Amino acid sequence: MSVRNVISGYLKLLGNQNAEESRDGIKYYDTEGIQNKMRALLTQRSTTAKEYYKKTQRWLGTIIATHEEFFTAKLEDLTSPGTYEIASFDVEDVSLGDRELIAVGKVFYWSVGYYVAKDGQIKKESLIRFQRLPQWVDADIDEVTDKARSLHDSINWD
Repeated sequence: MSVRNVISGYLKLLGNQNAEESRDGIKYYDTEGIQNKMRALLTQRSTTAKEYYKKTQRWLGTIIATHEEFFTAKLEDLTSPGTYEIASFDVEDVSLGDRELIAVGKVFYWSVGYYVAKDGQIKKESLIRFQRLPQWVDADIDEVTDKARSLHDSINWD
């Protein structure tokens, strides 16, 4: 039931209710029942479950060894900085689009948490997401170096 329907029903109900007339000629309606219904509806709308993902643990991983079916990484704990662990991951745990990024030295993020569906169903999840950085080529580096040198030379340092 929408808020519009509740308000529309409220107005219709007011028109059908018996009103008490005061000495000054103004009609007063008993609206307590309607107000309770509207409070219940608004409470129901505000407590409607929403789906969400809650991260409980996060790591920054650097691959230190690769094998045909798995890879090994050093994991820096982002939830509790200053600690690290070594762990192995199945290649199948990585999404198809990221598998080509599995190589020694590559960086990825690993998140563990839980997904809560609208119906309240809880599912534990593990997500591996690889870092994607632009690939610099020598021509790009040379161009930036030339621009920096030109800018440096154009500044009056006196």
